[in-house]
Amino acid sequence: MRSRQSPQIANQNLSLLKHFGEWATERESLPTNPFESLKAVRVTRKVNPKRQPLTVEQTRAVLNAFKFHPAYHCYHDYVMALIYLGARPSEVAGLRWGDIDWQNQSVTIAESLSRNEDGRTAGYARQRKDTKNHKVRRVTIHPNLFTVLQGRMPPDAKPNALIFLSQKGLPIDDHNFSQRPWKVICNQVGIDRVPYSLRHSLGSHMLERGATDAQVAQVMGNTPETVNRHYAHAISSPEMPGFT
Repeated sequence: MRSRQSPQIANQNLSLLKHFGEWATERESLPTNPFESLKAVRVTRKVNPKRQPLTVEQTRAVLNAFKFHPAYHCYHDYVMALIYLGARPSEVAGLRWGDIDWQNQSVTIAESLSRNEDGRTAGYARQRKDTKNHKVRRVTIHPNLFTVLQGRMPPDAKPNALIFLSQKGLPIDDHNFSQRPWKVICNQVGIDRVPYSLRHSLGSHMLERGATDAQVAQVMGNTPETVNRHYAHAISSPEMPGFT
């Protein structure tokens, strides 16, 4: 029985063939490169089930569980920002009071509080970096989140001070958050997701409510093509028209 190569191996072999064709034509062993017109195999990425969007009811359940949890209620506002901004966990963890435009009710997302180059995830070891694709974006703050941010802002808040902190008042370690508080809450409400699913939730629900790929891309900091590839699959199937 003939074995099938994985797309990754097939593409590696194709690259070798093209290089061989270039070498052969340079030595005039071949008149032209016969492999030049061959195209790479398209690799389809599988959707991680733990990144599947949450329903509106599941999202509310998560927020309520955080709000009333005796130990992890301090993360409620952080989770709310993840939901309403559709930003990456490290981007929300890195937001500072100076990033908020109170007059226009918007926030500028230009940086992330990312893991150290050596892999350390602890809050004290984190480094400020550009966003994943180095894009700066301005996102409108939903009234529900805007009210919460107004309520949590200290009177003497400095522009460079972080908006969201851990239980111990330190920068949020997204790894620790996902392995402890988030897992506890997910078990409580009966879902199996990762925090990143909240980003997927916003993108998918925006598309479902009629936003264009370009509009969602602006909010998420992606390209329209990326939005269509990653979030459109979760849109509910439309009702089929009747023809009789």
